Amino acid sequence: MWGILRTALTVYVSLFLILITVLSIYWGSFYHRESRLSNQKTLLVDLDSPIRVNGTEIPGIGRDFVDFVTTDSWAQARCGFTIVNSSYFNAGENITARVAQMVRHQKYWGAVVIGPNVTAGLYEAIQSQNASAATLIPYFINWYYLKSRHLSTFSTTYRYSLEVLETLWVNNGSFNTQSTILQSLSASEQVSLLRNNETVPLMTLKPTINEVDLGASSDISVLGPSQLGLVYAQLFTVYQFMFFQTIYKVVREKISTRSYLFFRWAASNFNALFLSLVYCLATLAFQISVTDTFGHSGFLVLWMILYMFILTNGFISDTVISLVMAYEKPYLVAPCTILNVVVNLATTFSPFELMPRSYRIGYALPMYNTYQLMRVVFFDSWKGTMGVNIGVMWIWIVVGTIVSSWVFVIVKRLDESKRPK
Repeated sequence: MWGILRTALTVYVSLFLILITVLSIYWGSFYHRESRLSNQKTLLVDLDSPIRVNGTEIPGIGRDFVDFVTTDSWAQARCGFTIVNSSYFNAGENITARVAQMVRHQKYWGAVVIGPNVTAGLYEAIQSQNASAATLIPYFINWYYLKSRHLSTFSTTYRYSLEVLETLWVNNGSFNTQSTILQSLSASEQVSLLRNNETVPLMTLKPTINEVDLGASSDISVLGPSQLGLVYAQLFTVYQFMFFQTIYKVVREKISTRSYLFFRWAASNFNALFLSLVYCLATLAFQISVTDTFGHSGFLVLWMILYMFILTNGFISDTVISLVMAYEKPYLVAPCTILNVVVNLATTFSPFELMPRSYRIGYALPMYNTYQLMRVVFFDSWKGTMGVNIGVMWIWIVVGTIVSSWVFVIVKRLDESKRPK
């Protein structure tokens, strides 16, 4: 009786340790996330210039906005602004194109650009009572971003912070420019301006922030193959081993060690090609575009990306499960599988800027690098890191091939030692 109780207690302690480890790894990626929102850096480019009217200098809309974001508590806590002006760029450079390039190359999560000479243009519109110019006020400040940089968390983290900032700016911001311009006009001009319903918006409209997504169409359905699907693919590498376990055992008993190693290597590669092909076909079946970046070759590119991912995880699963089964510890299969999934999941589907620094081990993990490669296929993201991502995957494949071969030899020898002589 005491033996049963001791065994039960050991089981519960083991389950507790496994569960607390898994939950701590995953939930830890969300730990104090709000305190790190300012790590999602935003470039603030003020291209506006102050103007002088009747000896009085009007700082301008750009200065109003910069003063607001440098004093507002929300902006300081959640919006990591790097503030520059036109001197930051080379003479004659297309600043809008340069800013868009920095965002696409992931130097910044986004860029807020206050247009050149917007204050001077507003003054001329008010002085000439050009009512049509009121339609341009919402475009004085443009916010460039790349939603596809992290599709699942973008709206709840970075975009949310900037949208709240916009609301605070419109409701609480100090708009000195329009009132100062009005005061610079003669009494008759002021009366004429304010009595005309068509020109009143020139004085009352506040420059909101116009959003510009620099990425390709970010259909939410892409979350299936680009994120959650990777988890299922990882799990299927475990299932494929279990399905072929009997075949592996029979073949192991009938051929030499060298032939068996080649057989396992060939089987792993064929299984990875087959499973990745099924994955790609399912993606096409649900009409998710893979042609935005590489045209019709996008299907082949996606296939090879998934082939590397499934092959890498196949080696991991084969190695771990082979050892576990050889030493007759089948109850360790589930926790090892869950641990592998959770470590990859936690370091892939949350931005590193919002996680504790220890999670940056994800840069070296298969799922993160696969996700970055798939972003290029689905969203036409920057290709600058593709070489690194592919290199990391091939390191895993080479190391996995070597380690798994060594483990297969051990397993084969253990199996031979257990046979009756």
